[in-house]
Amino acid sequence: MNAVYPWNLESFARCFTGKLLAQRLGKISYSVYLWHWPIVVLLHYVGKQGELVWNGCGLLLTLILGECSYRLVEAPSRQLFQFKVKWPGLSLVMLMLGVAAVGRVIYVSDGVPGSIRSKNSDEKALFVQHYVDLHQRGLINAYRMECDFYDGRARRERIAASCTPASAVGGLLLWGDSHAQALSLGLRQIPSVKGAFAQVATSGCRPSLGGQRRKMEVDNNCDESNRFALAEIKRLRPAVVVLAQEIDHEHTDWLSIANRLHGLGVQRVILFGPVPRWRPSLPVVIANHYWDAPASYAKYGLDPVVFSTDRLLKKRYENSDQLEYVSAVDGLCRIEGCLARLPNNGELMAVDYGHLSPTGSTYVVAQLLTPVVERSLGKVN
Repeated sequence: MNAVYPWNLESFARCFTGKLLAQRLGKISYSVYLWHWPIVVLLHYVGKQGELVWNGCGLLLTLILGECSYRLVEAPSRQLFQFKVKWPGLSLVMLMLGVAAVGRVIYVSDGVPGSIRSKNSDEKALFVQHYVDLHQRGLINAYRMECDFYDGRARRERIAASCTPASAVGGLLLWGDSHAQALSLGLRQIPSVKGAFAQVATSGCRPSLGGQRRKMEVDNNCDESNRFALAEIKRLRPAVVVLAQEIDHEHTDWLSIANRLHGLGVQRVILFGPVPRWRPSLPVVIANHYWDAPASYAKYGLDPVVFSTDRLLKKRYENSDQLEYVSAVDGLCRIEGCLARLPNNGELMAVDYGHLSPTGSTYVVAQLLTPVVERSLGKVN
């Protein structure tokens, strides 16, 4: 092998590590590591983490700050511990310790004391925190968390019997992930659905006819969730099944799923498209960019992937007899952006990057899904 490739891995490694640039990167690597986290958080906060140019600028800034930290802090601090004190380096070390102490005080105090920060900042912080709290503790009933095979801590082997009641025979069944859960409240309020409603929706679990590769380290029991959904569809024979998930709809063979459901007795399969996604989150976007000029529609921070997925799905299923595709983008977005605040009460459509708020769920279903469901159930009945 060496006769053909005289530069083996060992010689390549010696050559690479012998270069000044590689040596310098090795020296400043720890400082670069420390700086890259705040840069990543900053990009995420301003909604630019997914953009190539901003990522490149962030990488360059990280290297520059890492070099400065190495020269002014890391190298002098090494000499400090060898009892060769350099006062500029010592001053910077003390400054860093002071910043850390102030940060700790701010954290313990739940923010900068009100006498220091502006009233406007207080209002923004409370506004964002309201939706954080709503997301963490206020969606249990709206999303029907008892119908989730994963409870945020561990997988479940079963869900509540009330999720697929006998009254749902011939009614409507909701199947999908947490973004399907977001539609639950609105769907349950459709007059023709009434109590004939069933739900099997597990966080992080997309509808599938086969096994799924886990998206996270935690096993949220997606395979069991989907097996149970199919079994309950066979048992209940709902007239309508609504399918929904977060993203990547184009990678799922929805026609195969629809054909399987029809074979189990389902009359109508409705695929609900992706809702607008905001980076880093809708509450943060509103607080940072639309606070002084409230508007119902917003464009800043929108994830363009949603629009390309929607265009593809509309083209793919526009003439399908097997399923009906309902575009959330068509109903919620226009030239000036996508609906961010409800027109009647100013509540936000989403509690985070894209999970619908309870009022958002009611609005979206009433405007986009109720006519389709009513028409479908009417044809069956």
